[in-house]
Amino acid sequence: LGIAGTRGWQTPRSGTEATDRRLLERERHRLARSLAAIAECPRKLAMLHYPPHPFVDLLADAGVEACVYGHVHVDSLPEDEVLALHGERLN
Repeated sequence: LGIAGTRGWQTPRSGTEATDRRLLERERHRLARSLAAIAECPRKLAMLHYPPHPFVDLLADAGVEACVYGHVHVDSLPEDEVLALHGERLN
């Protein structure tokens, strides 16, 4: 069992787009390195602090079976709440 992870980040938002994009790209790079470290594991899980929307492509390409995350608040982005309650299959 391999577990990969990073803090993650939110999708860029108006007013903070440049900073958000820089942080998001940094976190994508960190997650890619973490996933590479578990590439040979027969089963793969991922852990993020922020919702995985900006990272689903990396997770799916790496064969991750499940992603555990937090940082979903009442009145957060609707797609984050739906994903937290109903899940999304990666493979």
